[in-house]
Amino acid sequence: MVSYYDSVAYRRAAAEREAERQDRQRQAEEEREQARRENEDARARYMAGLEAQKVTREQLAAQRLEDELSADRIRLERAWLVDHPEKSAADFRRVAWPLLKANLLDERRAAAVDELTNRMRADPMFRQL
Repeated sequence: MVSYYDSVAYRRAAAEREAERQDRQRQAEEEREQARRENEDARARYMAGLEAQKVTREQLAAQRLEDELSADRIRLERAWLVDHPEKSAADFRRVAWPLLKANLLDERRAAAVDELTNRMRADPMFRQL
């Protein structure tokens, strides 16, 4: 007599179970891959949003700085044009303004450091140091 484990029915059922297991495994892998792609897409959208916010903040900061320096720029441009009658305002903006702007920013930074130093010297907490 043939045992059940040696029978065709057992082998057929085992093959079906194996096929179902492989199908479940393939589906699980597809679901994991889909979730991974969705996470990558969400991360990419989030990072793009952060980058856009950063660019916007930088543009606003640059515009705010230009607005703050506009009076100095106009004053320096007029003086520069008087000193260089053969040059144009475009020459000033292209050549002289970047250098003068850097000097103005350095002066502002130095003034801010001096102000903080003086405030710290006036503060009793820092006198002990």
